[in-house]
Amino acid sequence: TRDVNAAPGSGKTTVLAAKLLLLARKWPHDRRGICVLSHTNVARGEIQKRLAATPDGSRLLSYPHFIGTIHAFVNQFLALPFLRSKGLEVDVIDDDVFANRAIGLAMRKPPLWGWAQKDQGVKPMVGGLVFRGSGLDLASDRGKLPKPDSKSYPLLRDIKVTLTEEGVFRYADMFAFAETLLKTSPGLRDRLSRRFPLVFIDEMQDTSW
Repeated sequence: TRDVNAAPGSGKTTVLAAKLLLLARKWPHDRRGICVLSHTNVARGEIQKRLAATPDGSRLLSYPHFIGTIHAFVNQFLALPFLRSKGLEVDVIDDDVFANRAIGLAMRKPPLWGWAQKDQGVKPMVGGLVFRGSGLDLASDRGKLPKPDSKSYPLLRDIKVTLTEEGVFRYADMFAFAETLLKTSPGLRDRLSRRFPLVFIDEMQDTSW
């Protein structure tokens, strides 16, 4: 494992693209690939643009290789397979869409509607409902949930379950599903390592562990 630290604009992405091009010319595997994870779509796009300019580099833009954001990797190789294994389909993964749908459902429930009239923090809390950790615990990114034994907690849980069944998720939900899959199928780590014997992470300083 190696870390490359350099100032913005010093050429880290240029060096990464050059390294990938050299590897592409000699890559011996048909079903094992190079995985390049970026923190942003901009960084991902820059790498893909540089590789697409050459025949050798363009080979890295398709199977068995993967170049994309960490979110895209988690979705493709962990979260979506987990959801399909549970018989669930994805309609949309978007925080704003989820918030609008969740708040709409909440305002149809008299107890939550009444609570929202008295407390301005209720709607943001409902819009931020999210699964956390491998236990898929209910939480909110935009406020503190009531206690599980309260009257309103089951209503909030019902909203999350309803939207899950309809395939409407927040971005953070995907990481929780990924954690769940890794915990229930620990052998997947080794299979992913065999699938991607080389992994590059661009802009690591912007990425949580």
